[in-house]
Amino acid sequence: MTAHDDQITCLAISNNGHLLASGQRGENSDVVLWNYDQKKAIFRLSEHDHEVTALSFSYDDRLLLSCGNTLDGKLFIWNTSNGHIVSSLAIIPSVFSEAPNCLTWGGYAKDYKGRDTTNYQFAIAGKRRLTLWQLNPQSGQTNYDLINTGTTVRDYTCMAFSKSKEDYLFAGSESGDLLAFQVKNKSIAFNINACAKGIKTIRAVAVDRVVVGGGDGQVLLYSTANNQP
Repeated sequence: MTAHDDQITCLAISNNGHLLASGQRGENSDVVLWNYDQKKAIFRLSEHDHEVTALSFSYDDRLLLSCGNTLDGKLFIWNTSNGHIVSSLAIIPSVFSEAPNCLTWGGYAKDYKGRDTTNYQFAIAGKRRLTLWQLNPQSGQTNYDLINTGTTVRDYTCMAFSKSKEDYLFAGSESGDLLAFQVKNKSIAFNINACAKGIKTIRAVAVDRVVVGGGDGQVLLYSTANNQP
């Protein structure tokens, strides 16, 4: 599986395990979409400059998010079936002052009654800023809301939506805090200090369970029943 000519900076594996996306830095800072079963590159996505910093597949693997570094300042949403652009955004400096650190999909956005709509939802976070987005997959139109973190100011490193209903968004910080935000109200639910040396990864593993990997080597399992850690 050889397609890059510089350092590979990010990877993402599709939820069904059949696709792999890789991004690189340098003059040809492209995203390569692979058929992992055949170990074959199927699309080269060549819209980023300088460096690709983050990749994420939608829950149904139909869409791929890619984000560039601060110099690039762009985010793209790709159709994985044909390699076409669904939507493109210049997120620096319009939304973030520098490249976000993490992004993740969260199933379908919900209406005010909690019912699924046809719009996809995803979250993007970085230095002191966390945003929740909706995408109309037909028109490519996007809009976002800034999540209210109150007096809690953090630099975010990783995120995950809660399982099943996606009603919570969990985020880890460089300071080792695990934070939970209510998607409906776009507000903070709780914040606990989980570990030292920052949180490196988060995985929602059940409706009310989340696993946290810390920079200090700890792996922690939390229950979020009754909106409490």
